[in-house]
Amino acid sequence: KHGVVGTPQMLDEIWFKPAQPVLGLEKSTLRTEEIRQTFANQGFQDFYHGLAVLPAQAFNEVVSRANNKGAVLSVGLIGLLSHLASTIPEDNSFRVFADKHGGKNQYSATLQNVLDRGVMVAQKESSAESIYKSMGAKHEWKVHILPKADSKYPLVSLASILAKWMREKLMGQFNSFWQEKLPGLEPTAGYPGDAPRFYSQI
Repeated sequence: KHGVVGTPQMLDEIWFKPAQPVLGLEKSTLRTEEIRQTFANQGFQDFYHGLAVLPAQAFNEVVSRANNKGAVLSVGLIGLLSHLASTIPEDNSFRVFADKHGGKNQYSATLQNVLDRGVMVAQKESSAESIYKSMGAKHEWKVHILPKADSKYPLVSLASILAKWMREKLMGQFNSFWQEKLPGLEPTAGYPGDAPRFYSQI
């Protein structure tokens, strides 16, 4: 299963081409059955991957409001978990592993937004790891948030790869849009160091 959170907001971006498959999953060369079996062997009955896309305007609004870029990660996490919960029947359980959002150690208030009822209780909050468990919720949640989670949990590494893949796909659309209007324009990778050059040329 897969899903993309935030796609409607992307329609406000003039360069975004919704008709083009961004994920490329329809023509993916990934060996789906082999991957599913690999995860099944590790005890996963199903495998869901989702991506939260935050367009430039929404990104700037979140950073301006929170004065902290880590808040962007929290918005994405809540969007993904809420979307996942909406697609799964009641009484199912979730175990979530995520990377820390900057130096933040407390996530109870953030994770509370995922629940339709009940509370998210902190079992541990430290620089090493923050752990939460839901009580009285429609689904049972156990959430682990720790630094460098991708080095400990392969699924977090895979999530990072998918996010970077999505970014490259979207940057490809962004560059194509501007190169059609300005032939010969050197594409940008979208990082701050190149922003002044690219902005001045468009």
